[in-house]
Amino acid sequence: MPNCLTEGCKLFPKAGAQYYSKCIFNLDFNSTEQYIETLKHENESYRWRAANSLRHSGAEAVLPLIECLRDESKIVRKSAAYSLGIIRDPLAVEPLIGLLLDDSSRVRKEACASLGKIGDYRAIIPLENLLESETKQKNLRTIQIALHKLKG
Repeated sequence: MPNCLTEGCKLFPKAGAQYYSKCIFNLDFNSTEQYIETLKHENESYRWRAANSLRHSGAEAVLPLIECLRDESKIVRKSAAYSLGIIRDPLAVEPLIGLLLDDSSRVRKEACASLGKIGDYRAIIPLENLLESETKQKNLRTIQIALHKLKG
């Protein structure tokens, strides 16, 4: 099944990636499969927008989103972490814990928030450890909120 984004790029290559990255929010993909396919696109904007859109897809999107946590782009990793927090599947806990060591403070912050939303006790010790070493004030607050949700 052809992806609307891919087909649009073939039809209008001179319009540029920026135009298509803006259009993904307006595309009416008929299935989660089309968003999952877009996660593999070479354009970072397509991947992060697809990862963000998958937040409404449920269990079908969990494994592809977990794969996105290893994406080279920090915005894709952040968006995947956000979507996994919305879906709240316990399968995402260990991969999200791995993101607590990410170089990007924004990715770490989103991983903390998502772990708090999922509510799995396995995240408590890693979040407490991060609380001791994190230097970004906004991240510290997010860690505290996540720990409050986890500890009750």
